[in-house]
Amino acid sequence: MSSQCSSGRMVVFNGSGEVLPAALLVLDEKLEFYLTLAVGQGKTKSMIESWVEGDEWWRVGEQAIALVRLGKVERENRPVREVIVFGEGTEEIEIILHSLAASLGTSISARIPDDKAEGGEDAVPLHRTLLPFPG
Repeated sequence: MSSQCSSGRMVVFNGSGEVLPAALLVLDEKLEFYLTLAVGQGKTKSMIESWVEGDEWWRVGEQAIALVRLGKVERENRPVREVIVFGEGTEEIEIILHSLAASLGTSISARIPDDKAEGGEDAVPLHRTLLPFPG
């Protein structure tokens, strides 16, 4: 399931709070196919072509609780492009992003979806998946 909204709020995460381990993902065909399924994309090639050059995928948590696609630094922050949360997604997106910022030692920014709104293109795409992380 994915949700996006245009009425989200812009938040800069500076790494306060709990720090969960984070690791840069090295993408191969298997992982690219997994991401295609997790985000509900029809074709792997289309998904990859939609990414911005320099985007990176990060695993958050020793046992992955989320995957986050980050862009290169823009205006002092790295923009969050997309988030995949595993299972029931009990972790709040804000906790995940603060933790990632702390792990990386940098600020990251994201337009967080409002709980009640759906549709639009401004908010960070948030995907929830029941597919286990292959890594």
